[in-house]
Amino acid sequence: MSHTRSTSTTQPTSTTHPQKYIIISRGNKSNVTLKSQVYTSQCLFQYIHNKFPDTYKWVNNHWEKIPLVIQTCDLPICKGNFVDIEPDLWQTIIYDINNIRVALILRIQSPP
Repeated sequence: MSHTRSTSTTQPTSTTHPQKYIIISRGNKSNVTLKSQVYTSQCLFQYIHNKFPDTYKWVNNHWEKIPLVIQTCDLPICKGNFVDIEPDLWQTIIYDINNIRVALILRIQSPP
């Protein structure tokens, strides 16, 4: 008579696995989205302009996008301070952070 013994092993779950979500905040509003949906800076800016209507201004009878700055304090090097993220660094940084803050770049034009 043959006996078979079943053994199973469990793999520990990784605590260093990057989060697949990111929280995007502007003022009192915050949205959560998949990082895969905002992987490029172009996708990120488009998402922000779609979800945060105050990122547009009315100029000469049409709506224009207001330039944006993306900031985070999630990186250890930030030491709790918000720092600007340059668009060309976005794809490098996105998986190291879980929260960003959106700020508007407002330019004051002097009268002619």
